Parts: sequence; structure tokens; C-alpha cells
Amino acid sequence: MLDRFCESVLGNRDKLSKEIALTICEYIIAMKREVNPRLSYKRNTIQFLSELSRAVGIEKKFVDMTRDDIALGYLDKCRKLENEDPMHKWIGSYNSKLVVLLRFFKWLYYPNVEDPKKGVSYQHLKGSPTV
Repeated sequence: MLDRFCESVLGNRDKLSKEIALTICEYIIAMKREVNPRLSYKRNTIQFLSELSRAVGIEKKFVDMTRDDIALGYLDKCRKLENEDPMHKWIGSYNSKLVVLLRFFKWLYYPNVEDPKKGVSYQHLKGSPTV
């Protein structure tokens, strides 16, 4: 199930550049080795990162994205007006996306920082082969 989803999202060059797709794949592999996340979390991660790339521009690399690109170009689109969402359900979606993005960009920018809970480093995972 994840394979078809990955292929449709990551393999479509109209939706993602090859470099962005490879970066997402490397992150999923690193995440799998560290925490073995649920299938739904991997799928959401792929979906959110690909949505971010499309919102900012598919040719823009993750390392070149600014805070404004992420906040204004992607996350703020989750916000809804009171009359559109009186129960404020958008906040859950916003927070889920924010957590995924925070974890991803921590991995991307600080691969050598150890997780204090596990005492592991992402450094050895950064150069791992891609799918």
C-alpha cells in the first residue's frame, strides 16, 4: 500500500523534483532505522513534505526554503476562519504538519546532533543509500 502511494507521489516529476524525492526517501530510511514509525506516519510525512515542495515550488530545494516559505507558503494555508471551522479542527492538522516539518528539518540541518533520549546520531544515516 505504501509502495503505490510512494510511487505515485515520489515518482511523478510534475509534482516533485528528483532531488526532493530523493531527500524524502533518505529521510524515510533514516527515520525507519531510528524509530521504525507506523505506516501512517511515513505516509503522512511523504504527503506533507511533497505538499510543502509543491506549495513553495517544486524546483526549490528543502535547504533553500525559508521560514516564510514554510509558514506563509504552506502552513498558513491550513488556517481557517471561525465561520469555516467553528470547532477549530484545523489546529490539529496544522500541529501534525508542524511536528513532521520540525523533525524533518532537524534531520536535514543537524544530522550530527544526537538524540538525548537515545544517544544516537543521524550522521551515519545521512550518507546511506537511497531506494
